[in-house]
Amino acid sequence: MVRALYFAVIDELKIPLKYTGMAVGFASVIGCLPQIFIYSITGNLLDAFPGIQGYRYMFAYEFGAALIGAILALTLYRNIKKENNKKA
Repeated sequence: MVRALYFAVIDELKIPLKYTGMAVGFASVIGCLPQIFIYSITGNLLDAFPGIQGYRYMFAYEFGAALIGAILALTLYRNIKKENNKKA
């Protein structure tokens, strides 16, 4: 299902077909960055800050990653909506 979302966004952005593979690859890298680093970051946080403090920092990191994703998604939505209004 997640991969289908890549293609839906690419279609909404009107990216030419010849650049679709590059766009999906870029979206995959950006979208998976938090997952790539989460284990080493949270492991280091839990080692450096034992107990509840480490978990607070861990959830703050996860919240920050989710917030950045939400801001980027909202920005993308607004840009797509603005382009669609220009055409109408």
